[in-house]
Amino acid sequence: MPFPSFKVAGSSVRVPGLAFGSGSTWRSNPRPLSEDGTAPAVVEAVQSAVAAGFRHFDCAEAYQTDRSVGAALAASGVPRPDLFVTSKVFRALPHVEDEVQRQLRELRIEQFDLFLIHTPKATEVAGLTHAEAWARLEGLVDKGWTRAIGVSNYTPSDLDSLLPHARIPPAVNQVSIYPYIYHRVLPTITYCEARGILIEAYELASSLVRPSEQGGPLDPVLERIVDELAEASRGKRFTPGQVLLAWASAKGWVAVTTSSKRERQEEYVGAGEISLTAEQVAAIDAAGKAGAEQGYGTYSSWS
Repeated sequence: MPFPSFKVAGSSVRVPGLAFGSGSTWRSNPRPLSEDGTAPAVVEAVQSAVAAGFRHFDCAEAYQTDRSVGAALAASGVPRPDLFVTSKVFRALPHVEDEVQRQLRELRIEQFDLFLIHTPKATEVAGLTHAEAWARLEGLVDKGWTRAIGVSNYTPSDLDSLLPHARIPPAVNQVSIYPYIYHRVLPTITYCEARGILIEAYELASSLVRPSEQGGPLDPVLERIVDELAEASRGKRFTPGQVLLAWASAKGWVAVTTSSKRERQEEYVGAGEISLTAEQVAAIDAAGKAGAEQGYGTYSSWS
């Protein structure tokens, strides 16, 4: 069973529920480039992700992987209508039209499916109000350069400065979420959901991969759920990472994840087979809150 897609409010756009992030370690540790300006390691990882079943790809000005992602998608043979491409703008916000055209050229596509302001800090750097910045993104829709627009890392107060002036409401808010910070982020989640703004969750696996987040009360809960799923499926074993993706899906969020390893990519796509019970979702929520009370939840790349 694949991950569900989620309809953007007031639009025909549907966002696939699992996205492959093209930033991650490639942003902090850029890979060597070929003569054509692509990074072979990134091209190979994205090609592998396509083969594993990913169809939603998350890019950004800050990642500097556009040319590599574009080469991989062009070589994949997957028709453009079957792909969903998201990107973001940060420091180039004052010149967003030029930036969008640059990214489209490097990605070898004619239109984004979704385009985001990467962080509310972008408006401060650009010397723009939230309303002024948002009007520039609305112009991208008017020109047909993107099908939908949204934000990333925005808080309710940021959105309060934007929404009264929005002619086109934000389709999504992409934010860092994992169980140990879930309750801290819950006001933003609740605010967005009440207004039809889809949540995209990244850094979901932080409790598994970040040393500061490992060893907390979430670990035994995830292992117990893994055992319960194995019993229910007559022995099929899932992983804690897959359970966290299923937790996001059960919440109605798009899950953004990444890996350069084919077996891990296939594992993530395979998490679409998991259907958590309400009790299992509640157990993860409770373990996340308990961990936060014990001092876990210190990691987030943006907040």
